[in-house]
Amino acid sequence: MEFKKFKEILDSIRKADKFMDDAHKLGIDMIDSPVYEAMGLLVGELFTCEYGEEGSDWVSYVLYELPMIKEHDKDKPEKNGKKGYAWDKDGNVIDVESDEGLWSYLEKEYKIKKE
Repeated sequence: MEFKKFKEILDSIRKADKFMDDAHKLGIDMIDSPVYEAMGLLVGELFTCEYGEEGSDWVSYVLYELPMIKEHDKDKPEKNGKKGYAWDKDGNVIDVESDEGLWSYLEKEYKIKKE
C-alpha cells in the first residue's frame, strides 16, 4: 500500500472516531450501531489483507491503545534503556508515533506479497 493511501485511511478512521465521540457526548450512541461494526470489520480486513493479523494489530494499537497510553502516561515507557511506545523483538524502538513510521515498519516487517 502506498503511504498516501495508508495515511488517507488512518485520517478517515480518526475523523469517523471523532464524529462518533462527539455524537456520544450529545447522547447519541453510535458505537453499537451496525455502521460502526461494519466500518470496523472492513478496516480490519483491509489491513489484515495488506499486513496480516499481526500487522493489523499494530494499526489497532496505534489508533486505539496508544492515544490512551499517551493521555495517562506523561513520560514515554522505557525498555532496555530505550524510551518509546513499541519495541521490536531485538529491543529497538519502533516509530509508532508517526503514520509514516508505522507504515514503514509494516511495509518492512508485515507486507503480504501479492502474486
